[in-house]
Amino acid sequence: LAHFSVKKPAHFWVKINTASDERLEFQIEATPLATFNPYLQANDGTKQTVTLVHGVGAGKVCTLTVPNWQILNPGALEATDGIVETSLRGKALPGTGGNDQFTLAFS
Repeated sequence: LAHFSVKKPAHFWVKINTASDERLEFQIEATPLATFNPYLQANDGTKQTVTLVHGVGAGKVCTLTVPNWQILNPGALEATDGIVETSLRGKALPGTGGNDQFTLAFS
């Protein structure tokens, strides 16, 4: 199980519906494929742990944790303000307890 945290995503969204099909998309700064290869991860169906943190300071931080996230289709590389980024799209899968696809904490 790989793990990566995104402290300052360009954007992220979560789609939640009653059909248990939670989706998550966010942008990260691109890294060499030898370091992190989202195309291989998507192809292999490897589960990831994703932690997205938004905000600074006590009482102003929101943390979304997805313990079993599967990349579905990585986006193309994009250059924004001289920084090369890629979007990652995936599905939050239930764990062994079921109905535990993500946690949302405010601190």
